[in-house]
Order: sequence, then C-alpha cells, then structure tokens
Amino acid sequence: MTGYFSPDDACLQRLEAGLEAFLKKGKHMPAGLASRQRSYKRQYAGFRTDGPRVHTAFLCRELHAWEWESSPHPARWIGGGGDCFFEIVFGCEDGVYSDFVTSD
Repeated sequence: MTGYFSPDDACLQRLEAGLEAFLKKGKHMPAGLASRQRSYKRQYAGFRTDGPRVHTAFLCRELHAWEWESSPHPARWIGGGGDCFFEIVFGCEDGVYSDFVTSD
C-alpha cells in the first residue's frame, strides 16, 4: 500500500452502479443481499495498492455507541453480524470488485 485518499464521486458512482449485479452473480453470496444492500449504511476508505481502491464497509443498521467504544478497532470491528455487515474492495480504475467478506 502506498497511501490513502478520499474517493471522488466518479469512483463511488462506478462502485455503486455495478454492486448489485456483482452481488447477484457472486458465488456463496447470502440470499437477497443484492437487493437488501440498497438500504445499508456505508463507510468508504480510499487506499492505493496497484492503483486507487476503495474499501467499503456496509452496515444494515446504525450502531450503538457502546458497540464502537468497546472495539479495539472502532472503524472496522463488528463481530458476528452475518450479512448485516459486509465488506468489499473496488478498483476505481479497473472496476474490479474483490475481497468480499461477511462478519460471521
């Protein structure tokens, strides 16, 4: 990794435009996640590794303060959330989605 950046609107629009199709065609995706993700909250973090990439955390609900405060890594930690919480990485230049993971 060579640094961090704030993702621009163009990158985020590309990420969002293809997300539902990616989730529908992906192997081992939780049933219905492609449509449910529309209502999820999002956290975006840009980083550079072989080009600009955006790490996105998706949360199906607002978290309580104690859930953040009890975490050793409050920006990312959620334990046992299943598909209520998932993460993905998107390449701003190549349009590739990768590193899909749910919190089980």
